[in-house]
Amino acid sequence: MSVPTVGVLALQGDVREHLAALESSGARGVTVRRPAELAQIDGLIIPGGESTTMSNLLGVFDLLDPLRARLTEGLPAYGSCAGMILLASEILDPRPDARHLDSLDITVRR
Repeated sequence: MSVPTVGVLALQGDVREHLAALESSGARGVTVRRPAELAQIDGLIIPGGESTTMSNLLGVFDLLDPLRARLTEGLPAYGSCAGMILLASEILDPRPDARHLDSLDITVRR
């Protein structure tokens, strides 16, 4: 059985803590900051932080569209707090400058 490689979106939040949890559970945890790194992972964790800042950083790092594409292809993802907001298909009370990934069929309130 192969060890899954799970990426942690390393733009903001508890990246080290998520990596440590992955390693202690037997998975290989890696940071994700570039589009090429998305191709190397079997799943993704989007940690907490500030969702609008994270959405803006996804644009700065040219990750927004590649990440949307991987999620559409079926990449498993887990989002805690701001990560869940980014993954949600509907956000109540969004900021006008925020973008989201629209990949999890849930409604959240910021």
